[in-house]
Amino acid sequence: MQNESPAVASSYFLDGKQLSQLLKIALPLIISTGFFSLQLFIDRTLLFAYSSDSAAAAMSAGTAFWTMICFPAGLIGYVYVFVAQYYGAKRESRIGVALWQSFWLTLGTIPLFLLGWWLMPSLFVYSEHPTNVIALETSYFRWLVWAGPSTVITAAMSGFFSGLGKTAIVMVTDILCTLVNVGLSFVLVFGYGPFPEMGIDGAALATVLASWLHIPVLGLALFRPKNIAQYGLLSWGYDHELTWRMVRYGWPAGVQMLSESGAFFVIMLKVGKLGELPAAATTLALGVNILAFVPMMGLSQALGVLVGQHLTEGKVDLAVRTVRTCLLLSAIYTTGFAVVYWFFPDQVLAIYSMSAKVEQFAAIEPLVKPLLVFIAIYCILDGFQIVFVGAIKGAGDTFYVLMGTMLTSAAAIAFGIIGGQIWGESLNWWWIVITVWVIAMMLAFGIRYWLGYWKKMRVIE
Repeated sequence: MQNESPAVASSYFLDGKQLSQLLKIALPLIISTGFFSLQLFIDRTLLFAYSSDSAAAAMSAGTAFWTMICFPAGLIGYVYVFVAQYYGAKRESRIGVALWQSFWLTLGTIPLFLLGWWLMPSLFVYSEHPTNVIALETSYFRWLVWAGPSTVITAAMSGFFSGLGKTAIVMVTDILCTLVNVGLSFVLVFGYGPFPEMGIDGAALATVLASWLHIPVLGLALFRPKNIAQYGLLSWGYDHELTWRMVRYGWPAGVQMLSESGAFFVIMLKVGKLGELPAAATTLALGVNILAFVPMMGLSQALGVLVGQHLTEGKVDLAVRTVRTCLLLSAIYTTGFAVVYWFFPDQVLAIYSMSAKVEQFAAIEPLVKPLLVFIAIYCILDGFQIVFVGAIKGAGDTFYVLMGTMLTSAAAIAFGIIGGQIWGESLNWWWIVITVWVIAMMLAFGIRYWLGYWKKMRVIE
């Protein structure tokens, strides 16, 4: 080993220069998604301080909204892989064409939001949640629906910058909009000055306003003269072949997100049926988990960008080393959170105790602590599966990601329902289901990655 050359020594993980390239793209996305997770955490903390039924309603209705937008956001947002591969193949004039096709596809998603506004409240009633929680769920969801179109358009615009590796623009925009969201939530939930007290509706309205703010901010950066000339951003015509290609590779990505979120939504409905306190406890636990989980999505997208670029450049070995480095970074990051959740639960929950009434927190704390143990158990493996998904999606292996997610999600729901009938449904039981589900997804995507089929895949013509 002493005589090993630098090239061989760096063959497993990236060297300093390549690591720098990864972090240049990944860190802004990690920070960006980190601020998004901070926004969700603060919103749920504020709603828990306002009332426990508001916190319970925000979890189920928020999950319902995310489930609704997963397919269009996944389909449209997959433009980042096309941008990355066109960029790696030195075909920059096709990037603007791809971006405009994603805009045209966005128009076709609007009826979905209208349908969700009409149908979703019936599902809350069917779930047999407490009557007061159903009313809050319906109101919160119907406010959030108005953020649907802006979320999808933002996914396309962010995909342009992410695919080029210009993720700092996405980060700055998300930080700005998050700060606006948090500020509006403070004044609209409790009422301050000229603003009325709106409770859970105020939190939803703040989210809607901040969501639409993304578009003008990103638009100013997008349609600069240099970008227009270099990437053909005035090529707004309809390209049937490219649109079909984007749908062909993007719809599995969208349905994959939909099936995963849909399964999670079913679990949240089951938890909500257990009562207000178990639902609120799950809200608080997942609020903490968001801080570890969501930033990993930024790392996954950055990895997809680099994998796509390296494959079209003919640098398969470099793509492999990039994935290995992401696995190492994921392990370091998530292990830190696992240690905190396992050994310092009181310190973690102190954030909630400061904003809640003493008797309110005393009733919910015993339910939340065991849930932090579950998160500590699965969060490292969850990080690995997110990295594996980012790698194979970046190559274009979206159909396997779809099938793997659908099968593991369906199996998790079946396991939860059948096992609940045998051993009895409880809060801890459904968290066991979540943990087993994460392990199954990590194995499904990890095995696919190691088999290496993704190395020969491309999405561009």
